[in-house]
Amino acid sequence: MEAAAAVIGLIHPTCKAALKIHEIIKSVKNSQSNLSRLQTRIEALSSCLTLLGDECKERRRAHLLKSEDEHFTCIRNIIENCRTSLETLADRLNKIESKPSGFSRNLRMAWDLAFSRDDVQQASEEISHYTSVLNLSLSTLSLAQTLEAKQPHTEIIGRVQYVARRLRVEVEVSQCDTSLPGPGYVAIGGQEINNPIFARTIQQWNRSAVSLAEEVLLEGNQDLRISRPRVHGSIPRGSISSERSEPHEQEPPFNPQLQLYKYKRTVEIVELLRVGELFENATQHLQDAVSIRKLLAEAGKKEFNDLEQQDLDEQLADLNIMCETEVGTAKARKILEALNHQCDMQQPIDLGRSSRLHHKLGKLLFDGRYLLGARGHLQTAIELRLQEDPRDRERIMETYELLRHVQGLRGSHAEFLATKDWVEEEIGPVEDSPHNEFDAALFWAHEKGFHEAALDDMNLPKFDVCDSQKRPLLFAAIADDDMEVGVLEQIIQYYQNLELTDSNGETPLMAAVTAGHVSAVRLLLESGADSDFKDKHGRHILYKCQTEEVAEEIFTATSNRRLSVAAEASRLRRASTARLDISPVQSRASATSLSSIDINSRDFYGKTALYHACEKGNKDVVSVLLQSFKADTEICGPRKCTPLMAAIQAQFNVRNGGTPGSQAAFIKKKVDIIRMLVAHGADRKVPFSTLRSAGVAHVEIKKILESKVGPQGSTNTLSSIAASASSGVVEEGWQMVARNDARHTG
Repeated sequence: MEAAAAVIGLIHPTCKAALKIHEIIKSVKNSQSNLSRLQTRIEALSSCLTLLGDECKERRRAHLLKSEDEHFTCIRNIIENCRTSLETLADRLNKIESKPSGFSRNLRMAWDLAFSRDDVQQASEEISHYTSVLNLSLSTLSLAQTLEAKQPHTEIIGRVQYVARRLRVEVEVSQCDTSLPGPGYVAIGGQEINNPIFARTIQQWNRSAVSLAEEVLLEGNQDLRISRPRVHGSIPRGSISSERSEPHEQEPPFNPQLQLYKYKRTVEIVELLRVGELFENATQHLQDAVSIRKLLAEAGKKEFNDLEQQDLDEQLADLNIMCETEVGTAKARKILEALNHQCDMQQPIDLGRSSRLHHKLGKLLFDGRYLLGARGHLQTAIELRLQEDPRDRERIMETYELLRHVQGLRGSHAEFLATKDWVEEEIGPVEDSPHNEFDAALFWAHEKGFHEAALDDMNLPKFDVCDSQKRPLLFAAIADDDMEVGVLEQIIQYYQNLELTDSNGETPLMAAVTAGHVSAVRLLLESGADSDFKDKHGRHILYKCQTEEVAEEIFTATSNRRLSVAAEASRLRRASTARLDISPVQSRASATSLSSIDINSRDFYGKTALYHACEKGNKDVVSVLLQSFKADTEICGPRKCTPLMAAIQAQFNVRNGGTPGSQAAFIKKKVDIIRMLVAHGADRKVPFSTLRSAGVAHVEIKKILESKVGPQGSTNTLSSIAASASSGVVEEGWQMVARNDARHTG
């Protein structure tokens, strides 16, 4: 019996293993074409890494900033790590590519696939992360060039702001806890980096990128730059980015006069960094300023009274909030709570300061969805502002509107109405206030024939109405090109049903995408509109993109793993309408995830969004679908036609008065699309009849398909940089940076 039980016990795991091997062998069927495509992409990326390394070497021959050298070192480390992952991937694929015959071939490939799967998956993930960081590096590399081009300081600030925003959106690095091992939380594009070595590399790269942005910002300012010749790149790297120290070396004695000037300059630097949106760096410098200020007070140089200390702490809280990180928000809350306690204990109370601090803390708690705590602090802020003499009506209304917003979300009808009665008794009617936030939106609605749009009994707008022709208000708002963005934002945030459809089965989001209304697309996605909704043809919003700007906006919004504050607030508003008791308010997301869009889904005609854009000749949208959304280039459409074949066969629409010039432009876009597809590993084997259908462009297209990697393309990815070396230009930002001669003449 024991022997029988042992045999029976082996059946289940053996069956599981057999099923797994069978599944792997089935996947081997199409492995050769997949391996060929992967090898092509590996070759392209390897060439690209060489070019990027050459770019760093060439840049190092110029005059370097101190932080620039450190940043190049980090980029070089990432390139080397990426090469290692590429070699690992290529090695595993080469082993699988061996060709024994018959059953032994399948078994050999199944065996190799099973034991190489983890290595291949890890290498692929690392390569994906590396390329994302290297694409960002193309923006950071261009920062110092703005100084050499002697661009205006306003232009330099704009470039730094652009880089700072991209770093905040695409790279998330938590502040490390020194008591714990490991680098802390690191994520790229919302995906956590689990490899601790790679995570540390990204941390170092991110830190060096921010340091470079700070140094460029300071060097571009006439009053804050260091008037010294910059270190030449030919000097050994160690002399640039590091310094030597001796044992038992001590800090120089404290010089009060010098430290006083240092304090003043540090405050200037803090303000410039705030303008450049380098908020974490500004926070660190402000902390240094506070420390210097305390030392000056201890040295008797300048008294450091409580009010000055509180002013600096309040600035520190503001900067921490601007960082938009959980750590920064927690620090800001701690600072504001301490400041509120200090102000409340002072006699007499400084009404202006105390009311301002309670308002800030209330808003911070509201943004974090701590509605009960927010209500308490906002109510205290109103009480204090009503005690001020003279009263500042604008500040009272600012707090009043936020408090009523909180009360409305909590469903507190009696308290909501009572607050209005109380404030009206103190300062007079509030409906007639010129600061009524919904006046402009309601005026527009009435002017356009939406006469039922009005405020409800809780003073919240009702925008879910139609005109006499049964047209929903939201569709009319999206179609109005002259509408102010702030008014459109109000309508979207307070609209109850963002998924209503028109006679064509399209949602407001689809209408905004079709119209190329970038602001409307952003606001709708931020407010929780379903990005994966399909029309009556089975098509989602990416099929309807006409411009690169709209496609990039969709990618940015649908890449976020967490809803924005605006989206959560809109959800709470809709919930409060349907059900008054919505406590607790800890829900993190709506039923529809913003990351649910399926780039490779097909419509009812068998076409993907990439296929659709290729056959329409929309080069800009194809670029975003390949680069940002990573669309699959091999999913066939009708008649087993790939996106590459669709691009080759795309024909210029001569209707509506097409001109020879516009036809030539279409052919150029068509050729550019083919270059992009090839650069992204598309299978270049196409029937001769398909190539012949390309018309006058068939000769050039044939050259592209027969080349090893593909000639210079117009795509904006790392894999296309290798192909664009001959032209000397790579597009800026997501459209890359100027290279070679173009950089020196910019």
